[in-house]
Amino acid sequence: MTSVRLTRACGVLQRTFQSHVAASSAAVVTASASLTTTKSTIVNNLDHVLFSTRLSFSSSSSSSAATAATAQKTNGNSAQTNYTKDQDASTFMAGVTNEDVANNPTLSAFFQANFPEYFKAGNNNNNKEQDSSGDSGAVDPDAAKLATFIKSELEREKEEKQLLKQKRQSSTPLLLRSPVSTPLQESKKEKHETETENEQIITTTPPNNIRPLWCYTRQKGAESGSRRCQELRNQPSGSALVPGILYGSDPTKGILSTDASSKTLVKTPWKLLQCELDRYTYHHFESRVYDLTIYSQEDNDDDDDGDGNSGTIHRVMPRDVQYHPILHKVYCCNYLRYFPGKPISIPIEYINTEESAAMKRGGFIAPITRHVTCIVEDGVPIPEKIELECTGVKLKEVIREERLIFPEGVSMSPTVNRELFLVGTVFGRSSEVDEEDVVATEGEEEVKSGDA
Repeated sequence: MTSVRLTRACGVLQRTFQSHVAASSAAVVTASASLTTTKSTIVNNLDHVLFSTRLSFSSSSSSSAATAATAQKTNGNSAQTNYTKDQDASTFMAGVTNEDVANNPTLSAFFQANFPEYFKAGNNNNNKEQDSSGDSGAVDPDAAKLATFIKSELEREKEEKQLLKQKRQSSTPLLLRSPVSTPLQESKKEKHETETENEQIITTTPPNNIRPLWCYTRQKGAESGSRRCQELRNQPSGSALVPGILYGSDPTKGILSTDASSKTLVKTPWKLLQCELDRYTYHHFESRVYDLTIYSQEDNDDDDDGDGNSGTIHRVMPRDVQYHPILHKVYCCNYLRYFPGKPISIPIEYINTEESAAMKRGGFIAPITRHVTCIVEDGVPIPEKIELECTGVKLKEVIREERLIFPEGVSMSPTVNRELFLVGTVFGRSSEVDEEDVVATEGEEEVKSGDA
């Protein structure tokens, strides 16, 4: 009995809930229909309300126009009877009749400025009556000004819409107004132009393929040691400095490495080193030669952009470049002085690998030496790489000095043992077909393709 009562009670509750839901849905539908009706009514009467507001504003601001309209109304001007159905004013503006246009000079001037076709046909009688009335032919100055203002506003809105359309179609933003620059913005702009000029100096390759670079001297007491160097590295990325040391001999300047004064503590802007690493990668960075300009600590404030004339220029090669083990950022960069005739290590690059049958079948060179030590004569551009000719390379062939192509003025260093110098050995997958058979087969295929 208890289960039956519970079942009946649940059924009653369910029916009650369904009735409430149905009533709520009906109320929502009714409210939606009323909102739709109200919206359509507002949209239909929007033009009329807007125009009525403009007329009230113009009548309050122009007393002479109201006086002229009252005079014409008292004269009993019934020119609206001369208009036909085609020239009905309501077809041009909702809620406006021909009588309103005839009695209101402001409205008449507005129609003349925006709807000239309204006066072209069917209004000759009205024009004659206005000419015969004497003063009715003269347009009120305030009404003419208002009509001119309305016309200019409409033209301005049209131009703004066209500009907005062009802005949407174009991928680049269109600046309609020139912003007023503040002193802070001017200083930032000058700094940006200076940085752009510095980047242009860095990106252009000078004669002899020697690029510029600059750094600052470090104070021995305040900026030496592990903790002080770590503070230099931990500065923001824009002002971070990489510690290092300049060392080595330079006979052209009378500097000897045995002299203690030949070693100079330096710190290089991190962004300059990162720019060079992005350009040449860390594999070839130490094979480059730079004209390093060193500025003293006191010149940092005056020549912070690195384009001053108080620095000392040293021709150097990067050495012992260290990187962060996780972030792979430059951790330390030393510089070794360079002079013409000093040995320099230049990377090797393989060319014409497609001209070798072994390389085409998947063969490769197991490198033993990736760089070759060279001597570059004075006035000769320092090459970025030494090319290795791979034409006709066979499997298990040992690559030696004979396949290296040295530019004019560049030669292998005499410190290198030419007999023991090895670039690498050619390895590849084994094949039962000899290379001569492969070449013969390729020749037959070419003949068949030519006959076809």
